[in-house]
Amino acid sequence: MTDSETVNAPIYKEERKGYNENTRELYRYEGGLGIPFTSADFDQIAKPFIVSGGTILRSKEVDEHLNKNDAVGSNFGELIMLHSKADRATLAEEVEHGYQRRQGKIPDPFYGYDLLEIEAKTSILKKYDFPEIQRDQNLKEIEDYQRKVERRNEN
Repeated sequence: MTDSETVNAPIYKEERKGYNENTRELYRYEGGLGIPFTSADFDQIAKPFIVSGGTILRSKEVDEHLNKNDAVGSNFGELIMLHSKADRATLAEEVEHGYQRRQGKIPDPFYGYDLLEIEAKTSILKKYDFPEIQRDQNLKEIEDYQRKVERRNEN
């Protein structure tokens, strides 16, 4: 896919996460998957992570694995798997999770991944410019995670 094709890719607005086998559309979290990232996005966001020892995998097999696991990206510390249709926000967030792991941050026994998600999403919104739809979606997701944390605090 060329950069011009990537820029003109559709934004899916379905309200679910993962891959819909029936329509062959990929979804990111609760909102639509944004425009797939370009090679310039990759250089800006991922290259420093790779140069410092990280690995990012993208292939047909990775797409199949992520589809089966209802995901667009997955982080295993120094190893990130990204779907071929992953958007810029997904790329940035998975790289941010890689940096979190390097700092020794792991899921909290009580809050799980929620606090790490809030931290990663807040960080990428400060570091990068996103289209309004992706920015708003990340802000909504931060609010959702904060509500989950508050509910746990109340119990």
